[in-house]
Amino acid sequence: MLADHWRHQGLALGVLVAAGLAAPLVVGGPTPTLVALVLGAQVAAVLVARRRTWPAVATTAAVVSTLAALGAAIRLLAGVPDTHLATTVAVLAVLVAGGVSAVLLGASGRVAATAVLGAPVLPVLLVSIGLARIPGTLVAGGVAVALLLVVVALDRAGAPTGHRALALVAGAGATGALLVATVLAMGSGPLSLPCSPRPWCSASPPW
Repeated sequence: MLADHWRHQGLALGVLVAAGLAAPLVVGGPTPTLVALVLGAQVAAVLVARRRTWPAVATTAAVVSTLAALGAAIRLLAGVPDTHLATTVAVLAVLVAGGVSAVLLGASGRVAATAVLGAPVLPVLLVSIGLARIPGTLVAGGVAVALLLVVVALDRAGAPTGHRALALVAGAGATGALLVATVLAMGSGPLSLPCSPRPWCSASPPW
């Protein structure tokens, strides 16, 4: 609010970076709770970034959220119990927020828009391969369908120059998600990180 009122982009960036560094210390690790906290900051940042035409602010917020989601996805792959549903919902929320942010930024922040849409796809795919076969297939397949619908919507709307890159990124993400969904559908179970050689992993993760 202060950065918006004072029209001070540096203050907004400083707040986002500080929050991104402090939140893991408060929460204790890359949990779904951490993702929810930084996602709230991203939503606030995107509103200000659109109002003031600050694509760097939206990009920074998206990077923080994506890193939190990536950490949560790796935590799930490491075999932490009872986090599948919460982690899946959290990383999907980051992807949705990235898509909305990309559309709101539009042509004024073309590079930022493609980044905030494309980056969150990776945590979603990692979570998909960490789930059981059917849930993982449904998550990856659902993301693929959603991203393909984005491509179709942009194409039918006669996507302006600022949105053509979004269509390309969404198409690439849909292709990757469809590939993961196909592999999972033909596979036998979830993928997990090898933990046995490391005592800290075989016992309980440090987070």
